[in-house]
Amino acid sequence: MRHQLRWRPTAHARRLATLGVLALAPAVAAGKPLLAVLGAPFLTLLAFGLSRPPPDAIHAEATLDRSRCLEGEDIEVHLTLSTDGQVDLIGATFEVPSTVEFAPGHQPVVTVAGATAVDQRVVIRARQWGRVTIGPVRVRLRAGGNTREAEVAVRVGELAVYPEPSAVQTVLAGQRMRNRTGDHASRIMGEGIEFAGVAEYQLGDSQRRINWSASSRRGRLYVTKFATERAVDLVLLLDALSDVGPRTKSSLDASVRGALGLAQTYLAHHDRVGIVALGGILRWLGPDVGVRQHFRIAEQVMTVRLDASYVDPDLARVPRSALPPGALVVYFSPLLDDRAVEAARDIRERGHPMLVVDVLRVEPTPPRGSKDGSLALRLWRMDRVALLHGLRSTGIQVVQWDGAEPLDGALRALARVPLLARSS
Repeated sequence: MRHQLRWRPTAHARRLATLGVLALAPAVAAGKPLLAVLGAPFLTLLAFGLSRPPPDAIHAEATLDRSRCLEGEDIEVHLTLSTDGQVDLIGATFEVPSTVEFAPGHQPVVTVAGATAVDQRVVIRARQWGRVTIGPVRVRLRAGGNTREAEVAVRVGELAVYPEPSAVQTVLAGQRMRNRTGDHASRIMGEGIEFAGVAEYQLGDSQRRINWSASSRRGRLYVTKFATERAVDLVLLLDALSDVGPRTKSSLDASVRGALGLAQTYLAHHDRVGIVALGGILRWLGPDVGVRQHFRIAEQVMTVRLDASYVDPDLARVPRSALPPGALVVYFSPLLDDRAVEAARDIRERGHPMLVVDVLRVEPTPPRGSKDGSLALRLWRMDRVALLHGLRSTGIQVVQWDGAEPLDGALRALARVPLLARSS
């Protein structure tokens, strides 16, 4: 892109002019021309520098090697500059937000002396998920013996930093699954590969399934039964009403990373996955399959941190396609907002098998010097225990996860037990 240059005198040029005028002043005041020789060198340098025509424009372009990345990945910024004429100095300063840092060995300032073209690559690293604007790159030029300077701002672009999914291998399932072929063993006997037991031979059973070991022991024909494999509809529920803890390690950070980890795992098993985010704006994405769905979910959660509202989340506005009947719901929440707790109960009342992942990892800090601080903390802990017990009493499974360890550690105990829907 071509940028027109607007040149102005530098501080060095102003110093030369000031010294020249100060040296000429005594000569004029005393009427002695010989004293003017003292100011001649300064004014000569200034005149020589200003007489050299600088280039009128610069061709500058700054690009990212890709527009999307994961947290902690390196991104390359490529800067190319070229001028129509010679300049004394070209300097470039890369501006990045506070959540982005420069990779080791790379500096935000690049300076090249006596060149007409610059081809520079700088590596940056995003430390926190979200959408960030990289740049601009401020290019400074010096010409005319350091007597002229110009500056242009080169736009770089926007970078979408996706959260790093938590490592998840555990797969949960509800007691009732959709009548769709998948990878999860159901409680229905049929064609599959998961062993479900043996039963006495009935007319119509395949002879290939005869269990000769059991038949020889019992004197009658027995067949091996297998569990029909079904698919799961998973809806991830995110609580963006509360966010506590330091940035990059807050409750919302843990929720987003855990949700994306589960989405990645279930999509790899050919299940349908959707998401609902409770915040200032109620967002949802209907369950679907495929790799593209993972990116759609990641895009959906990119802006949840920007929401701020005291409006109650109205789950009635979520369409049936986003929360299909019988779908397994995994709810990531610190359970600090009463609206978030009521949302969990509301989902349960709809009959969905539900798991709440408690991502709260900090406790209130009593004020210094407070006599009742320790007592208040104990009461808060008791209230917290009562809250979790109340959720479990309604049939909601609750696990605690701090976001630092893999989510598998919290889910492993539930892997072999299907989550029950609300009993009638």
